[in-house]
Amino acid sequence: MENQYLQLAFAVFLLAVCILGLALTFHLLRKWREYSDEDQHNPASMLSKFREMHSQGELSDEEFRKITTDMSARIQEPATVSEEAEIVFTEDASKSD
Repeated sequence: MENQYLQLAFAVFLLAVCILGLALTFHLLRKWREYSDEDQHNPASMLSKFREMHSQGELSDEEFRKITTDMSARIQEPATVSEEAEIVFTEDASKSD
């Protein structure tokens, strides 16, 4: 009888450990995803980090100019796509008249 209680207690303990481990895993994955999303999708924060690195001497003037030029081109790409879409829609509207 005592052996059954020990087995039950051990099973409950293992279940609790598994649940806590799973909860910790989900928490860490969520934090990692939030951190990754913030770094990859915010050009303004990336640019400020590069400015800071440049002011501290970690980036040369040439490297900093290249990075800012590349980032400016990336930031302006979505705008050119929407401008092209406006042109297409404007042409379609003029054809229907």
